[in-house]
Parts: sequence; structure tokens; C-alpha cells
Amino acid sequence: MPNAFLYFFAAVFIIYGVIGFLEPVSSVANMGIIIDNNHAKIEVRATYGGLLVGLGVLFAYSASRDSSVRFGLVAIICILTTVGLSRLYGIIVDGDNETIQWDFLIMELVGAVIAALILFLHPSLKGGS
Repeated sequence: MPNAFLYFFAAVFIIYGVIGFLEPVSSVANMGIIIDNNHAKIEVRATYGGLLVGLGVLFAYSASRDSSVRFGLVAIICILTTVGLSRLYGIIVDGDNETIQWDFLIMELVGAVIAALILFLHPSLKGGS
């Protein structure tokens, strides 16, 4: 189960990353982000493309080696928690009440909680370093 969870997140991050890399304008349009210059396109390709693909590869690598599963789960917990809390801060401070922001926030925090539950409760991960 821990490996499948990591592979799932690997696939999600890689798919969204490839979309962000290949289609920077449309990949962020549903969030109201307007890309109107090449600098912005490059930034989206790097952040929503390269960074997400890189994290997806990291999750897949962690899933492929039993000795790295704990690391992969901790990485997911750290990444999803900090992204989710940053999004929540933005919603509160900037006053955005769009449904998509809440949808992403729920997915991020639920994903982090599930990763934490797997990390602390799965028998194969107990007593690891």
C-alpha cells in the first residue's frame, strides 16, 4: 500500500507537470492566472512543469525501493502540508474564495494526512529510521 500511494502521487505530479511544461498558458488558466509574456510562460514551465515532474520522479523512485518509502512519504507530507498551508494563508489574506482553491486545499491536506497515516500505521514501516 505505501508503494502504491507513492506511485499514485508520482503519476499525478508527472501528468500535471508534463501538462504545465507543454501547455503553460492553459495549465493555469482555470486558476485565473493570465500568461501574457514569455517570461511568465517560462516561469510556469519551470514551476508547474519541471518542478512537478521532478517531484513525481522522486516519488516514483522512493516507491521503487523499500529503503526509500519512508523518505517518499515524509516528502509528500512536507510538500503537501506546506503547499496547502500556503494556499490557506493566501485564501485568508488575499480573500480568494474560488472553489478551485478550496478543492486544491482539500486534496493537499487530505493527501498529507493519508501519507502520515500510512507512515505511522502501516506495519511494514514501523520501527524504520
